[in-house]
Amino acid sequence: MKKLLIVLIVMMCITTIVKGNENHTGRKVLCFGCSQGIGEATASSFLQAGAHVVINSRSQDKIDSALKRFHQIANGANVHGIAGDCASEEDIKKVVEEAAKLLGGIDTIFWNPTFYGAPGYLETHMAEGTLSENFDASMNLNVKGILLATLYALDYLIQSNNHPSVISVSSIASAAGSPMFVLYSVPKAAQETLIKNLAVEFGHYGIRFFAVILGGIDTPSWDVYGDMKEQIFKEYLAPLHVMNRVGKSSEVAEVVTFLASDRASFMTGSSIPVEGGGLCMNHMTYAFKDLLPPAPDRRISLKEKENVESENKEL
Repeated sequence: MKKLLIVLIVMMCITTIVKGNENHTGRKVLCFGCSQGIGEATASSFLQAGAHVVINSRSQDKIDSALKRFHQIANGANVHGIAGDCASEEDIKKVVEEAAKLLGGIDTIFWNPTFYGAPGYLETHMAEGTLSENFDASMNLNVKGILLATLYALDYLIQSNNHPSVISVSSIASAAGSPMFVLYSVPKAAQETLIKNLAVEFGHYGIRFFAVILGGIDTPSWDVYGDMKEQIFKEYLAPLHVMNRVGKSSEVAEVVTFLASDRASFMTGSSIPVEGGGLCMNHMTYAFKDLLPPAPDRRISLKEKENVESENKEL
């Protein structure tokens, strides 16, 4: 009887794992701004889990390049690409309508495009006459675009029987003031508020909304720093995280695909941190990091203990 019970428990665990891996079979996913980096990793994760995916990018060349990579991991019939500018309402509407035709509906929208708001001091933006232009561009991509994509896809999401969801990408920059990044952090904070309001307004349709709050993630956007990238990561970006490293696009993708799944069916209106503990860090911790003694590393003493025990066994 005991052996039978163990076998049943093992079978249940295996079933849960398999179900988790297959919980996107047939899901119809529209990924905005997803030809590389976090977007590509997320689209790839959906495809590997059995979803049907449409990716979007402003560049048809980037779409074609991404599709070639996707075809190596999934049935080509399950993935398509549509070019369009996520800052254009006309293009957003076009992408939604064409994606719905290709997919036969829409169950999930993943909104990945962002605009860093042209980093700089506000006084400099004012003096150069670029404040309004850059602020509007950042609000369009980080806030207005999500709203428009949701509204143009609303009928499809309402008709979905597959726990429909809209998932956006935010940042830990939304949580506190940051010099030179006002035009980025403010729209990200607005985005998280929008997600909560959309969750309330459309919750009775069963549509779920999430913002994924990211810390520093290694994406192609960092490649502009060339050989300096690794130094920037090690000396400046990694120390901003409790885990003392930069995140990977695949780690973001895992969270996004979970939120879109049936396993997150009773979650909505949430901002989910994927930031290596960056939100836990007090700014004083970073400011005085060079003055603090190194943290104890128990792994060293444990390794020394193993070595001693090994030597004793040999004796």
